[in-house]
Amino acid sequence: MFLALSIIILLLFILLVINKFKIVPQYAIVLYVFSFVLGFYINDSNHYWICQALLFFVFFITSSFTFKKNIYNDSFKEYRFNYLFYYIVVGLIIYHYIAGGIPAFSDNVVVDRFDFTSSGLFGIPGRMANYGRLFILFYSLYFYNRKSIFQNYTKYDKYFYISIIINIICSLFAGTKSALISMIFVFIYLIAFWDHPVSIKLFLKPKYFVILGIMICFGIIYMQYYFNVYNSQFMNSQYSNMGFWQYVFYRLTNMSVDSGIFVLKNKDIKSITYFDEIIYYVQKYFHISLTDKKVYPLEIWASLGLDGKTYTGAYSIYTPVTIGFVAESIYHFRYFSIFFVFLFGFVYGSILKKIKKFRSPIEYASLGLVIYFMNCFIGKGNLIYNTINCFLMILIMCVIYKISKIIMNSVKI
Repeated sequence: MFLALSIIILLLFILLVINKFKIVPQYAIVLYVFSFVLGFYINDSNHYWICQALLFFVFFITSSFTFKKNIYNDSFKEYRFNYLFYYIVVGLIIYHYIAGGIPAFSDNVVVDRFDFTSSGLFGIPGRMANYGRLFILFYSLYFYNRKSIFQNYTKYDKYFYISIIINIICSLFAGTKSALISMIFVFIYLIAFWDHPVSIKLFLKPKYFVILGIMICFGIIYMQYYFNVYNSQFMNSQYSNMGFWQYVFYRLTNMSVDSGIFVLKNKDIKSITYFDEIIYYVQKYFHISLTDKKVYPLEIWASLGLDGKTYTGAYSIYTPVTIGFVAESIYHFRYFSIFFVFLFGFVYGSILKKIKKFRSPIEYASLGLVIYFMNCFIGKGNLIYNTINCFLMILIMCVIYKISKIIMNSVKI
């Protein structure tokens, strides 16, 4: 274990040095590095933990050096804040929790937390509560960042603060034990996408240690609460006999890699291509049949294998699993996975560089959402699902933005 921990610390130190101790979005996946490298080291005898460390290293190097060549945009243009767009998104979020209920207070948290369609309207309000909230956060952050250039942007500060509160509340309402990670992601994004790079040394002041201590205490209380809730709903689960800290360690090391180990150990038994996954999602969401072949994503195959169940259709509920982008890359590309990760890191860094060029607020928010979904892929895998979900959300947000902009211009709001 000492060797694995040493490798993890080395990876994080390299990330810090490359970025000159500035806070960057890659810090949002630090917990994944810890879970995957240490988890594979403890539970796998095939030395896949070395592959995990190597491919994370390639990603860090590629994305960081691509991002380092960042050039800020010197051409400034003033944009109007689209109030109607903002209120529509917030209204849909509120409607989702009123109509569909709050998963955190549900008697069946495990099922309800994944049910985006519980509030109806084709699942749009549910998507607003899960992803639209991030979009308006990046949207309002754009104006907050530019207020040093345009003084009248100061009046939009309240929308930025409201967006932070909305994201915290929605994370807690989600009813997942990873809600704290979601909130950490949000704060890292906010700091990383700041107008000027923020040094990590800034947070070494005593007052930030006090804040960190309060956050850690709140995190422990929150995790303990959901640990008790899940145990009460699943009395005979394999976790019911575990103590709290034993469960936390087990979740970080065993649960996070079980599905990845299954996929890698059985990668030669079943062939699932990205094309198969595209067909699966097209058939599921458009209710059409494209093939007689039984196709489903890698995630569902791993879930079925770990649970010892059989596939019962696209609309059945399967236990969610975390494969991770390294295991998925190795499964699909084998020895060429290093080139895939290199390309992925290059695209990741290029998008970060594009964000810093400060185009329009809607483009800024869209690219921020792309980075969020790329981080989801890094931590959980499922490239096709995250890609479809990402572009679907951007399309929905752009349509709402365009319609609200037309209305605002017509009535001169």
